[in-house]
Amino acid sequence: VGVFEADQLQIDGTTLTSTVTNGSVTIQGNATGGVNVADITINDNKISASNTNSNLELSAAGTGNVIVGAVTISGTTLSAADSSQITIAEALQVNGAASLGTSLALATGATVTGILDEDAMGTDSATQLATQQSIKAYADLKAVQTGSTNNTVTTVTGANAFQGEANLTFDGSTLAVTGAATVSTTLGVTGTLTTADITTTGTHAITGTLNADYVQIKDNKITTNTSSANLELAALGSGIVDIQNAMTTLGQTATGDVTVSGAGTFGNVTIGNNYITVTNSNGGLAINPSGSGVVTIGGEYVAIPTSVLVGDIFATSEVQLGLGAALVQAITNEDLVLSTNGTGTLRINNAQTQATVGAVGAASKLPLDSANEIRPVGY
Repeated sequence: VGVFEADQLQIDGTTLTSTVTNGSVTIQGNATGGVNVADITINDNKISASNTNSNLELSAAGTGNVIVGAVTISGTTLSAADSSQITIAEALQVNGAASLGTSLALATGATVTGILDEDAMGTDSATQLATQQSIKAYADLKAVQTGSTNNTVTTVTGANAFQGEANLTFDGSTLAVTGAATVSTTLGVTGTLTTADITTTGTHAITGTLNADYVQIKDNKITTNTSSANLELAALGSGIVDIQNAMTTLGQTATGDVTVSGAGTFGNVTIGNNYITVTNSNGGLAINPSGSGVVTIGGEYVAIPTSVLVGDIFATSEVQLGLGAALVQAITNEDLVLSTNGTGTLRINNAQTQATVGAVGAASKLPLDSANEIRPVGY
């Protein structure tokens, strides 16, 4: 009865204190044993309830709070004793309703201040989320499609609504356009392109073979793509076919009139400016008809300024040699010379041979009259 002291401990009634000023009282269990105080077990740094399935309650007296480190628990409120933030380092699971007082800030992005239920989203807030119902209602309102929907391609109208284009359809394999189509960059077609009438403007590059109806263009060659078919080049109306570069042809046959403006060269013969000339040095010019055909040279006179080498000469009326006064009036009194080559003789016909002009009646003399003319019998 009274105060009991043992070493540095004092027991006074129900109070156990240290007799050392500011000294601590240590109650230590043996080995793994703990200190049991009523239904509480304190062992090492752990406080637990002693009875099975019992709750462990920490409560303050009166209006006091339970303070654990810098975290204050006041009723149902958890706060920081130093008014700073409380950090939850692991995953947080809330099974009941969670109410945020002001805002929700994630690692990045805008701070969420609330959730609105607006079908038209009129607030247009950058910090308030929308409910699922509002998002669906807004999307349904904007995704209104008008027009035909049978395989039509959808476009967006000026009112931000979807429009099914009846003139633009795609059935999974064929893209069909009714009306005009504009391609501003490159149109790639890997298969066969089948079209009706096409009107194009600008430069077009085709790599490979171009078959246009029955005409084929490949590399630098234009041909018909049907066996033995003719290739025709024709201008419309009074237009002409103008070939502006040198043209090399082989085995060409022309039917109808051919007009050449300027000179034309055929082999070594050039025709142009009222002349037929030979282009190779010392080349001859031969005009040969076929069989019994006749070479006819028209004109009132045929002028040959140099020598004429002929075989037989046949005339239907007259043969006049020398310069005609009608052509060259400045030359007068020219002689007419008939001479043979070497020892040849001058023959009037095949049966007679005369050497010189002499006395009348001589066998080897040509008859000479007063006018110095050679005349046939009966003239």
